[in-house]
Amino acid sequence: RFVLERWQPEGISLEELTLRLYRMASRLRPDWLFLSDGDEIHQTAHQGRTIRVAISEAVAAGHNVLQCNRFDFFMSDHDDPEVTSPVRRLRHYSWQGDCNYRAFRNIPGVRAVPSFAHYPLFPGGCPYRIAPEKLVLRHYPYRSRGHAERKISNLVDKIRTDPSGRKAWHDRYVRIAAEGQHLEPVDHRMLARYDEDDVWDTRRLHTPFTDFQPTQDQLFTP
Repeated sequence: RFVLERWQPEGISLEELTLRLYRMASRLRPDWLFLSDGDEIHQTAHQGRTIRVAISEAVAAGHNVLQCNRFDFFMSDHDDPEVTSPVRRLRHYSWQGDCNYRAFRNIPGVRAVPSFAHYPLFPGGCPYRIAPEKLVLRHYPYRSRGHAERKISNLVDKIRTDPSGRKAWHDRYVRIAAEGQHLEPVDHRMLARYDEDDVWDTRRLHTPFTDFQPTQDQLFTP
């Protein structure tokens, strides 16, 4: 079953957005929740293996959370401007970390509002059983100079007009806008290249927009 709901807030409120998603989950009662942003592509690390299979195997093994390696794809000096598809044009990336636990069991009382949906908060007494397999989160934050200018300008304007949205996670966009680094292509030699070969480089080659990320033990160890 596929359900869409449209919501156009005046400002930025990730708390309200996440709460709306959980209200949908309360109505639809799915077994698992999977949170994804509009500039992301989620997949397994191996072509031909689906996320459905990964979740099914996690369930069979008694796990209730799937973790993601996040790879940011950057504009680079080797991009072909004639290629219109951002996924085909942006071939160079850098690993940003693995503090993303986007797929998890829909346990009554679960929430993720304080974490901005990067990881679930299970109710007291419910243990975290994280599957050893990590999914791939392909993140395309800025697909062209024009897109980067519009995106950051829009975000900063919404943050300024909505004081409730001025949390530390959002404030970094003000810094990004001031520095202007997001507008410039990155030297491809500073990045890894993806060739649809199931090879993912997990070195921190280029992380200009990534803040501190807690480890799994820091997040989930009592």
